[in-house]
Amino acid sequence: ASGERGQRVLRNALLVSSAGVTAYGLLQLLRLDPLQRAWNEEFFLHRIFSFIGQPNALGSFLLLTLPFSVVAAGRTRGFPRAAFLLLALGNIVVLLGTASRAAFLGLTTIVLLLTATHARNILAFLERLGPFLRRGVALVFLALLALALWSFTERFSNLAERGRSTGSRVILLREAWSMIQDRPWGYGLETVGIASPRFRDPA
Repeated sequence: ASGERGQRVLRNALLVSSAGVTAYGLLQLLRLDPLQRAWNEEFFLHRIFSFIGQPNALGSFLLLTLPFSVVAAGRTRGFPRAAFLLLALGNIVVLLGTASRAAFLGLTTIVLLLTATHARNILAFLERLGPFLRRGVALVFLALLALALWSFTERFSNLAERGRSTGSRVILLREAWSMIQDRPWGYGLETVGIASPRFRDPA
C-alpha cells in the first residue's frame, strides 16, 4: 500500500484481523470454543490454532501483528490505548498457548532487543507507574511465564509428540548432511525441494 491512507488501511486490517484471531484463540485456551465439535483438537494435541488453522502458523501470525498493537498503543491515549494494550497482551497469551517453539523464540528475541535498546525508557516508565502498578506488571510477567511453562509441558508430555518432533528433525538433518556431501557448492535457487527426495531414506 502506497501513501499514508493505504498504510493506515493496511494497519487497521492487521489490527482487526489480529483482534478476531486473538479473541477466538482465547476462547480455545479457556476451553470455551463454540465450534469445538467441528474441529479435531486431538490432531494438534489441544494446542490453540484459532482461525489460522495451525498452531505454528498462528504463532507466526501473532508475532507479526504484535508490534502493530504495541505501536498503536503508543500513538493513542485514554480508552484506545488501553484497548490496544489489552490486544497486545492477548496476542502474547495466545502466542504462548500455541506452544510454538519458533514463535516463543521470536517473542524472546523481541523482548531482549527491546530491553537492550530501550532500557532507560522502560525503567522510566516503570518508575512512573508507582509501587502498586509495578507489582501488577511483575505478576502479569510471572503469569505469562507460568502459561508458557504449562503450554510447553502439556505439548511435550505426550510421548508421541516428543518423538515425532525430535525424530523428524533428525531425518531432516541426515538428508541435509547427505545433500551437502553430494554437492557442497549448493543446488541453486528453489531446487533443494526438488533434489531432496533423492536423499530420503526409504526406511
